[in-house]
Amino acid sequence: MLLLHKETDGGTLLEKIAVYQRANKEVAIICNHQRSVSKSHDSQMTRLNEKIDELKAQRDELKVDLSKVKKGRPLGNDKDGKPKRNLALKRLKRRYLRLKPR
Repeated sequence: MLLLHKETDGGTLLEKIAVYQRANKEVAIICNHQRSVSKSHDSQMTRLNEKIDELKAQRDELKVDLSKVKKGRPLGNDKDGKPKRNLALKRLKRRYLRLKPR
């Protein structure tokens, strides 16, 4: 407490806040305080994994569509059973390249 008082003596409000936050962080490190896992962590991870699986399925479907277009074959039906629109090879490549980094 005395050290904190010496460091903040005569400083501006922003300097005092910075000194306090640094001291608080040092104390937390010394006491080995760790952040706890949030209550919604499991549901968040489940949603993220579902989104990853969905993106992988889209990527794989685009790969198949690209190979079909390169060979000149029709694309077939989507997962709802509706016929897919015939897209240009450039457009399919662009979609694939946009989806790949995700």
